[in-house]
Amino acid sequence: MASPNLPPAPLQASITAVLPMPEYVDIPKNSREILRVQRENYMGHDMLNLRVWYGDGTGEYRPGKQGGAVKAALIPELIEALGTVSQTVGEVAV
Repeated sequence: MASPNLPPAPLQASITAVLPMPEYVDIPKNSREILRVQRENYMGHDMLNLRVWYGDGTGEYRPGKQGGAVKAALIPELIEALGTVSQTVGEVAV
């Protein structure tokens, strides 16, 4: 039983409070497109959005149709899957 003289245990800080995240990270896809990786809140859900953006000819990028979003809770599994798949890059199936 906790002593009444001790302060309550601090709440665990969320990772966003400890490590501020950038708004997004752009990965060049080709000379006209980028893959934008963005963590955002969508209707109260913490989401990871991966979408291809295209140059509109004025120096700005616009979101394209290619892409998708998953719950941010899946980030560790996605990282593990990318690590597994990246080990097979360059291997040729027989």
